[in-house]
Amino acid sequence: MMILAQSNQLTIRDEYEARQGYCDLFIQKPSNSTARYEALIEIKYLKKGETTEAKVEKALADGIAQIYRYLQDERLANRENLKKFVVVFSGFDVACLQEIDEKA
Repeated sequence: MMILAQSNQLTIRDEYEARQGYCDLFIQKPSNSTARYEALIEIKYLKKGETTEAKVEKALADGIAQIYRYLQDERLANRENLKKFVVVFSGFDVACLQEIDEKA
């Protein structure tokens, strides 16, 4: 987030309000940007010592559901080149990183 914040091509919005929820990160292009993509990122945290495959799968499923709910917001629904990701952390380690398909 600190690296992207230095760019004048992208605006980083954390806890972006969308469809009765808050997306963890929305990386948005300003109107004068030449950036090709924007990104919507939902982050899930699990305690390192308590992480199981089942908990990772549930956190991933919850994150995907949240992304689709956010996409119902009119400000996000029809954005071109919007990449969507769910990241599940186990402590400081990435347990799962998944890009969400356009029409899954």
